[in-house]
Amino acid sequence: MKLNKKQKRKLVRIIISALLLLSGLMLTSVLEIKGIYSLLFVLPSYIVAGWDVALAAVREITRGRFFGEELLMTLSGVGALIIGEWAEGVAIMLFFQVGALFESYASSSAKNAIKALAKLCPDKATVIRDGESLTVDIEDVAVGESVIVMSGEKVPLDGVIINGGANFSTAQMTGESLPVYLTEGDTVMGGFISTDSRVIIRVTKKHNESGSARIIALMEEASLKKSKNEDFVAKFAVVYTPIVVFAAIIIAFVPPIFFGNLSSFVHKGLTFLVVSCPCALVISVPLTYFSAVGSAARKGIIFKSNLALETLAGARICAFDKTGTLTDGVFGVDSVLREDDVSEKYLFKLASSLEAHSNHPIAVAIRNEYSKNTDGELFSCEDVREIKGLGTQAVLDGEEVLCGSLKLLLQRSVIIPEYVVSESEMTAVYISRNGRFLGAIFLSDKIKESSYSAIESLKRMNIKSVMLTGDSDKVARRVSERLSFDGVHSSLLPDEKVAYAERLKSEGTLVYTGDGLNDAPIIAVSDVGIAMGAMGSDISVEAADAVIVDDNPTKIPYAIALAKYSDRIVKQNVIFALTVKFGVLAVGAITHLSLWWAVFADVGVSVIAILNAMRTRRFRYIDKK
Repeated sequence: MKLNKKQKRKLVRIIISALLLLSGLMLTSVLEIKGIYSLLFVLPSYIVAGWDVALAAVREITRGRFFGEELLMTLSGVGALIIGEWAEGVAIMLFFQVGALFESYASSSAKNAIKALAKLCPDKATVIRDGESLTVDIEDVAVGESVIVMSGEKVPLDGVIINGGANFSTAQMTGESLPVYLTEGDTVMGGFISTDSRVIIRVTKKHNESGSARIIALMEEASLKKSKNEDFVAKFAVVYTPIVVFAAIIIAFVPPIFFGNLSSFVHKGLTFLVVSCPCALVISVPLTYFSAVGSAARKGIIFKSNLALETLAGARICAFDKTGTLTDGVFGVDSVLREDDVSEKYLFKLASSLEAHSNHPIAVAIRNEYSKNTDGELFSCEDVREIKGLGTQAVLDGEEVLCGSLKLLLQRSVIIPEYVVSESEMTAVYISRNGRFLGAIFLSDKIKESSYSAIESLKRMNIKSVMLTGDSDKVARRVSERLSFDGVHSSLLPDEKVAYAERLKSEGTLVYTGDGLNDAPIIAVSDVGIAMGAMGSDISVEAADAVIVDDNPTKIPYAIALAKYSDRIVKQNVIFALTVKFGVLAVGAITHLSLWWAVFADVGVSVIAILNAMRTRRFRYIDKK
């Protein structure tokens, strides 16, 4: 348990106050002189423990706030001293300080998540200018400049690798423990750490626009936005506290007018006052959410508000965009259809030979697939020509070779088998040689491996999964079947997505995850909107309630599980605090109850609730398969 300077000073005061109280109790039992005990030990012990609480109470009164917890504790402690309950009077203040110490420690521990994020990026960057390496402040690095990142150093700004490759630790940004190998052309985020090699990065975003800066801003924003439970507790305390004070005064001074025995009723009033203090609820509820938001941040999930986390606990339906959310957003080979006497290797070699110099994503995907299991050797084609919008034609050994769309081959009177035409709605490249159809390579946006486990996890949580996409029905259903979605709606325009979202919301709390500009409207209208932070547009990130830094869909079931866990802890604390308090009040109403019970019902319950709230900091999600 690491304490800051202020917390250490408070701990020292608690220890000194406790030693003075214990010394007084021991001497009293030996000397049996309470006056000396009171003068030499009780008052100094009370002053050491509670001078700042009493001062804070006076300060609050001068500002017009008469019913703060400091005033309640001060009145209770002084009242106990007046009626001769010296040990209990000091204990009230002493244990209140113990509770305040626990609260301070728990709160500062949760805030460390933001502080850690603030240290993600270094203050300096090594930039290449006029052929020289210069060390400058990261605020002075312009978009388009190149920076050098040595082995063991943090990436200072978001950018693209233009030279070299390295394994990068992304744990601080995304929560992933395993390093990721990134090379030329790959995007890196400020805060990544090169673990083994030197790389040169072209900066794509200014410091204040970088991913790490956005994360820090979102975290700070979240700490200012309260959940419904927090709002309720705050409003409850404003009304509840003055009622408690007036009730305690009535209990202490009205019955003695009719029954006498002032000391006994003042004792009951003090017990009521101490027990009724709402500290446990006022502290533990926001602390639970704050700790959970920090825990999520360490896993690369940034909540913009505690309300988003609270709402997520009731998730019933998870809807997803397809491209960039469930898929990589990059073309990959899906399947191949070919004539019986044509090998798959030959088909890819022929297509790669014609697409050798094209930078089109489809051409790149075909060449990448071909080079996976071969040496990449190509045919020597002649008279290679691109036919705009249709494909490529060339001459190989005196024979015409075509590689392109279905329309291109049909224009050249190539006969396409029916079993191939039936798949024509997919993105495909058709290949023919000398007027004969050889085969077709079908491509699709590759499904992320993490998407499979994400949807499976949601099913185990009894959460309905739906895909809403603008892609064609055939493509959407293909992806939906592979991921086993509960429903799929395709060929949707942005306003049609919003209409479906409104319909789904009527079935229960809707969580929507997307990344594109066209997803911003539905993200905004969903009960909880989640944006993919790495690939997502700035507008979708702005509209979202939460952001997944590394675009990993498995973070969604984790976030839901964390939200449900936090919700359970809040309910546990509320039920526990109210049960103990009302129980002690009920017993105190019918019998003479020691103030020690009142101290436990207030400070003891607060400490237990705080410790319970802190459990969200160490939440571990175990997917029960």
